[in-house]
Order: sequence, then C-alpha cells, then structure tokens
Amino acid sequence: SVISIGILNPLQHQAQSLALGLMIGGILQLMLLVFSIKLPPLHFENFKPCLPYLKKMCLLLLPVIFSLMVSRINRLIDLSFASSLIAGSLSSLVYATVLINVPLGVIGVASNNVIFPIIAKLKASQKHQQFQEEIIAVFYYLTFIGIPVSIFLYLYSYEVCKILFIDIPSLLSISSLFDHQALSLLSTSLQYYSPGLLAMLLLPFVIKIFHSCTDTKTPALISLVVVLVNIILNYYFTPIWQNKGIAAATTIASFLQICLLVFFLSRKKIFVISKNTFLNMIQVLLITLALSIACKQIHSNFTPLPEVLLFFSPFFFLYLFQKKSKKPF
Repeated sequence: SVISIGILNPLQHQAQSLALGLMIGGILQLMLLVFSIKLPPLHFENFKPCLPYLKKMCLLLLPVIFSLMVSRINRLIDLSFASSLIAGSLSSLVYATVLINVPLGVIGVASNNVIFPIIAKLKASQKHQQFQEEIIAVFYYLTFIGIPVSIFLYLYSYEVCKILFIDIPSLLSISSLFDHQALSLLSTSLQYYSPGLLAMLLLPFVIKIFHSCTDTKTPALISLVVVLVNIILNYYFTPIWQNKGIAAATTIASFLQICLLVFFLSRKKIFVISKNTFLNMIQVLLITLALSIACKQIHSNFTPLPEVLLFFSPFFFLYLFQKKSKKPF
C-alpha cells in the first residue's frame, strides 16, 4: 500500500500520498488480523467475567503507554537538537536510525515476538528453572549476534552507506542527491549509533522479562531517567561533536538503560547472568576484536563479500561447535 500509492502519487503531493498509503495499509493490516481470528459473540454475559482481568490489564498497560510516549518524546528531542546543526545533520540521523532498525527488526523484534509468549507461559506456570534457562539462552543468542554486527557496522559504516546510497543507485541508473558531505555525515552518524546496537537489541527482550513478571512500572521509570540523562548528554555533546554527539548520547543512554534493567532483574532474583554466559560473551567479544584487527589489515574497496565472510564465518562455526558439544549457557 505504501509503495504503490507512493509511486502513483494520487494526491499530487509525495508526502501526503505516502501518509495516505500508510493509513490505508494500516487499515488493511487490521482487517486481515481481525478476520483471521475467531471472535466469540459480543454479549455482556460473556464480557462480564472478564471485567476484573480487563481492569488489571489496563492498569498494567498505563506504564507501558507512558514508556512509549517518553521514548517518542526523546526521539523528538534528539531531532530538535539536530535541527540547529549544519544542513544535512537531521537527515543523516534519520537515515542512520533507519539503517540501525534493519538488524533491530530482523533480529530483535522477530526474536522477541517468538520468545515472549514462551517466557510468559513459563512464568505463569511457575516453571522457574525453565524460565531462567530460556531467558539466559536468548540473552546469549542476542549478544552472540549483536556484538559482531555492531562492531562490523562501526568498522564499515562509510562503505555500507556508500554502497546503499551511491553505488546501488548509480548501478540502477537512479539519480541520487547524496554527495560526499551527505555521505560523510550519514556514515559518522551510523558509526556512533552502531556500538549501541547491542543494547538496543537487548532492551526489548529485557523489558519483556519484566512484562512477563507483570511488572510494567520499573521499565517505565527507568526509561524516564534514561531520557533525562540523554537530554543532558545531548546538551553537552552536540556543541562539541555535532551529529556524532547526538548519536553517541543515544548509545550511552541505551547502555545505561540495559544496565539498570539487568541490575533490577538481578536484585529481584528474576534474571542472573551465570558465569558460563559471561565467559561466553567475553569469548565472542575477543573473537570480534581479533577479526576487527584482521579486517583492517585487508586493503580492499569493500566488495563486500570477502569482508563479510571473514568477519562472520568464525561465528557460524563457533555456533555449530557449541551446538554439537551442547555447551551449557
């Protein structure tokens, strides 16, 4: 809907046509979801027994809505800081966020949608041992993927942006407004966002652990504190590092948020990182750093197949080795 209406441009205004496509697409998606489930007849007799649970659910939802509102406001504050910088800074941050959201969506969102019903069911069934094993396994899995991907993007941010926004449009004979300055701004924004990718991958999952324990207040309060810290960091970093300062502030705030969430989970004895998990994370980090040094010794124009194979193949074989040896987390 978004793509087709955006191309057809029925309103003769590109932005308004894209907004129309988004609205129609949302309605179509909602209709598909509603018609794909079998709802019972809407009678008050069926609804009345659910009222206490509905009330409880609404009370649990309020902090979640507040947390989402705070995160959106935080994003607007970031963009308002960027609007006072040199031309192109705002666009570079928006494009860099889009690029960061690709691995976040493919890895983080997909994993959370699968794992949340599982851990919520285990917690509700009071299967504490299985609950611990499941969340530790997913935590390690996200770390196992997040560390190399974030460092890879940090190393090759310029090359990735060049391929996506200059080389591919040129190959397809598509006119592009990206010049050297725009490419430099975008790559530096992506580079300073990329270390925070690991924290951004872990954040939705760790918040889901709180939600599975019917605790929605703690993540909401922590998000409010983190937003205040992010504003302070933006205030000091932006005049010094420009667009890089805004990206760096977001990265630091994301790591602070994940540390606070894990700290409160460990205090409540809900989630404690085992010694094996910690050592495995250190192992992944050391391998990644060694591969980073090796990749930097290769003098290439980022093709990017050799670099990708060199960087990610060892992690594939490490995963197969752990799976075969059934190494505990």
